[in-house]
Amino acid sequence: MLESLSNRLRLARIELGLTQAEAASAIGIKQPMLHRAETSLEISSNRLLQILDYYVNQRQINPAWLLSEPNTDFDIVVGENKVIEQKLKLLQGFRETLDGIDKAAK
Repeated sequence: MLESLSNRLRLARIELGLTQAEAASAIGIKQPMLHRAETSLEISSNRLLQILDYYVNQRQINPAWLLSEPNTDFDIVVGENKVIEQKLKLLQGFRETLDGIDKAAK
C-alpha cells in the first residue's frame, strides 16, 4: 500500500495542476521532501500527515482514492461533504499505519 500511496500523492498533485515546487510551498514543506514522499515515502509520519492534510482538507482529494490500490472505482476529487466524512477515517487509519511502521523501525 505504501508504494501505491507515494504514487497517488504524485497523481493527486498532477491532477491539481501543481508542480512539486508549487505544492510543497502550499503545504509548507521544501520541494525535496515532497519528492521523497512521492517516490519512496522516506519522510516522517508527521510530514506525511501534513501532506495528506493539505490534499484532503484543502484540495478535496478523496481519501478513499489515496488509500486504494490502482484500478479502483474511487474518484480522485470529491465534494466537501465526502471529505468531511472521510477525513477522520483517513487520519485515524494513517496514524495506525504509521505507528506500526515507526514501531517496526525501532
